[in-house]
Formats: sequence, structure tokens, C-alpha cells
Amino acid sequence: MTNWETDRRDIGECLSSWERQYGWSEEDAALELRLTKQTYRRIKIEQHLVGEGWLRRMMCLIDKVGPEDVSEDVERWLNAHACS
Repeated sequence: MTNWETDRRDIGECLSSWERQYGWSEEDAALELRLTKQTYRRIKIEQHLVGEGWLRRMMCLIDKVGPEDVSEDVERWLNAHACS
């Protein structure tokens, strides 16, 4: 399992590898991360995000828990930490 938090590649490369790992399309990966497809693509194209640590951490958590099981846990966490 890749540790996305310590991976030195840019975030766009990491996201592409993550998609391949699960056989996902960009839309599938965006949905798993609770991002719009447009936002997800912009992150991949710009390949640099100020404060991308949250995204790398989410990728690691999904890898550990599994994409099918993480949905409710991620949703609960996001709701608990949502900005108003």
C-alpha cells in the first residue's frame, strides 16, 4: 500500500496512480473524495495544492479502510468537521 502522505510525486501523479489502483475513473475517485469532478480535475491538472495534506491523508484512510466501507465513516467525519 502506498503512503500518499510521504509520496514525493506531485498530487496529480498520485491521484492518477490511486485511480489505477482501484480501477476508477476520475469521476469515481472524485465521488469517493466528495469532490466535484471539475474540482478533482483542476487539482490533477494544476498538480499543486497549497495544503494538499488533507487530500493525501484521505487517500491513505480510504486505502486502509477500503472504498466500500469508508463512505459512511468519511461522511460522518466530514459532517462533524464541516465549516459553517
